[in-house]
Amino acid sequence: MLRSATDHTLSNNDLRYGRLAGVLVLGDFERFVFVLSVLERYTDQECSVLLKSSLQEIEETRRRAVQHMAEVDSQGSMRQKKAV
Repeated sequence: MLRSATDHTLSNNDLRYGRLAGVLVLGDFERFVFVLSVLERYTDQECSVLLKSSLQEIEETRRRAVQHMAEVDSQGSMRQKKAV
């Protein structure tokens, strides 16, 4: 089975960082938006000002980052079930 570089990086990071591994494979902008808006609970307006981006850009980026994290969490759950 061929694996992408992202899968390989995610697997290596997953071994070291557990659930936060998914954050580490996000792009820089996506990671900043995710950490500020989801983890730190900054408002979209605050993120927009801090990152010099439009509200729409912040909303779309957060949506993509949250979707990515959900997929990573789902893959991790599947790996745990296979290991048991």
